[in-house]
Formats: sequence, structure tokens, C-alpha cells
Amino acid sequence: GWMGQIFDVIKDRPVNRIVIPGSHDSGTYNLGDVLSPDYSIPVKLNGALINSLARTQYYSLAEQLDRGVRYLDIRLCNDGSKLLVCHSVFARDLTIESVFEQVRNFMIQDMNKQELVIVDIQAVQGWDNFNDVLKNKIKDAANKYLGNLMAREDQFKATSTFSTFIQSGKRVIILQNSPNTSL
Repeated sequence: GWMGQIFDVIKDRPVNRIVIPGSHDSGTYNLGDVLSPDYSIPVKLNGALINSLARTQYYSLAEQLDRGVRYLDIRLCNDGSKLLVCHSVFARDLTIESVFEQVRNFMIQDMNKQELVIVDIQAVQGWDNFNDVLKNKIKDAANKYLGNLMAREDQFKATSTFSTFIQSGKRVIILQNSPNTSL
């Protein structure tokens, strides 16, 4: 609850003027050894070796949030049926649904009522080739797990103050890295 602890200091600051700790490739703690579509090394390497090279985090998203991280960098790939976190290899079972569920579980704890979390969907491999069903999976998961907590695009700006988000109850910001079709 560090943001709540310094609420009086940051309450009138625009969100884009607050230093927020984040993690790079936040979901890589869960990587498996099956190569994913974002694999870009010219030589085919063993999935287990790629796992060891691609893993940048060792704590789950819930543990990262508990440790003060408030910016999550999420990258997704389609394994044919699910949208899984990926970084040259697929996550074992870290779906977009489980990402949003871990964020929600953190946000609904009483001690976290004055926390703001940014989920940055940095990349969705093959987004432009996804059918509407896959695109809607992300939207549906966001609505299911984060519904009332999620800031809507037309409600706020990057210059909106921290207290504006907290007082509205919209304490999760989902960013998307400019695909042709917005979430």
C-alpha cells in the first residue's frame, strides 16, 4: 500500500508525473519451453535454453504487486486456443484471464484501496491477424476481472491527477501498444 501511504504527497500530481516502479516482461516467471510466435532468433534453439534467456522475472504478478510494482509489462501470443504471456516461449499457463485476475485480487484488498496499477499490453503477437473472437477475449477478460476498477479511455487523460483516479474507484489503467484495432 505504498501509494496510499504517500497519498497526501501525490494526490494532486498528474499520473504521468509520478514515478511508478514497474517490471519488464512481467509474466516471464511462468515461461515454459514451447517456442512462441514472437521467437525471432535466426537459429532455432532449444525451448529450455530460450526459457533461461527470456526469463526476466522470478516472482508471480501477485508477488510483484505485493513488493510494490505498479506497472506490469505484458506480452501475449496465441497458442491456437488461448492468449498466453510469451517471450520467445509460451508461458505454461499464464493467460490474459489469469493476469487480470491477479491484478483484481490485489486491488480488492482493503490495504490497496489507494493503489493504482497500470497493465501495459506491450505486444500481442499477430494482433492484426486475430479474429474478433480472440480480440474480444482480452476485452471480455478485462471486463470480467477488472470491470468496475478499470479506467475507461474517455474518462481520464494521462494528466488526470492521482486522486481523480482513486476517488472515482477507477484504479487500473490498461495501456495498449497501438494496434490497428483498439481494445
